[in-house]
Formats: sequence, C-alpha cells, structure tokens
Amino acid sequence: MAIVTATPPNGHDAYIDCTFRMWKNIWSKGFPFEDERARRYCEESYDRSYYPQGAVLQNAALVANGDRRHPLLLLTIPTLVIHGTADTLFRIEAGKDTARTIPNAKLLLIEGMRHDMPKGTWERIVEAIASQVNDTSHSC
Repeated sequence: MAIVTATPPNGHDAYIDCTFRMWKNIWSKGFPFEDERARRYCEESYDRSYYPQGAVLQNAALVANGDRRHPLLLLTIPTLVIHGTADTLFRIEAGKDTARTIPNAKLLLIEGMRHDMPKGTWERIVEAIASQVNDTSHSC
C-alpha cells in the first residue's frame, strides 16, 4: 500500500521509473509481467496528467467518503463485479461485499489476479462481460 500511496517524484524519467517499479511490485505474480505495456502505461500516464499530489488527494477523498454501501444498494443496473483473489490493495472480502451489496450483481473472482488486469485475464473478463450483456439483453 505504501508504494501506491507515496507521492511520485518530480520529473519525467524519475516519475516513469517510480511508477514502473510500483506496477512491477503489485503485478499479479501468476501472470508474466508485461514490461513494454507497463512502461508505455507509465509514460502515457505522465504525458496525460502529471500531478504528483493526485494520488494523495485521491486517497484522502476515499477516506473522507466513508462507507459507500448505501448508494450501491440503490443501483438497479446489471452489474458485474470483477475482483482478483490475490489483490493486495483491496482484499477479496471487499469484492465479495460489493457484489453482495449491489442488488442482483454477479461476482467474477479471478484466481491469482491482483490489482491489475494482465493479458492472461482478458479472455475470461471479456467472456464474463459478454455473458452479462447477453443475459441483460434477454430481459428487456
């Protein structure tokens, strides 16, 4: 958690190196690390919206927001909750609780996935989303 919530360093190269190390650290261990994809993501992230205090502000907003279950109870849209069984930032219980809280939500647990989406998970995720959409289209 500390590596994710730390304020990244100033400067293009330092920021990219730091965030690349972060992604490598939190990457799902059961899937190959995608060096090129991770580096490109870090570079694009810097180019799109470099704001070092952003992570600190985002985390403060999460804490200030408190328990979000009540608004989730009000959802009436088809919902698929996707959660990795090895997520080190949000424990699996958080994903299960979210799925239980949202009326009629489906839960997809992906074995070995952390707080990322390695290419090895994409097929299963796409199939689950397509199934969710397909099930929804029949109920209209």
